Amino acid sequence: PGEAEDSFGVHGSPRDNHANIISTWGKDVTSKFCTRNNLDMVVRSHQAQKGGCGYEAMHTGRCVRVFSARDYEGFDNDASVLFMTREQSSGQLVIRPQVLRSLVKVQWDSALEKKQDEAGDLSNIVPESKWPVGNLWG
Repeated sequence: PGEAEDSFGVHGSPRDNHANIISTWGKDVTSKFCTRNNLDMVVRSHQAQKGGCGYEAMHTGRCVRVFSARDYEGFDNDASVLFMTREQSSGQLVIRPQVLRSLVKVQWDSALEKKQDEAGDLSNIVPESKWPVGNLWG
């Protein structure tokens, strides 16, 4: 998919070096593909992103990228798989990411916790934002 959430159509990728091998697409293409094939969502794998959290939901939740190898080639990235269950009462499919944290991030978090135990105040050492870990659907 295209990098921008508001991207439309199919485009060449700047990573392609004009070889016409790699394409990106916008949410309109994902929506049409899902409608045409009676799908609610597309799940795809993707290359690792530096510091990535293992998954990314885009195109208003209709496309999800998943990467399952943590710390791939020194990228300090989390890994993720999607856990799918069916609600017994409604029959609705529920999808939740299961994240395996990067060992580098785990060590970083452990070091911060140790510093907090020692200092009692993290305000002077905590970065503006911690590594992103979240839950797509609840």
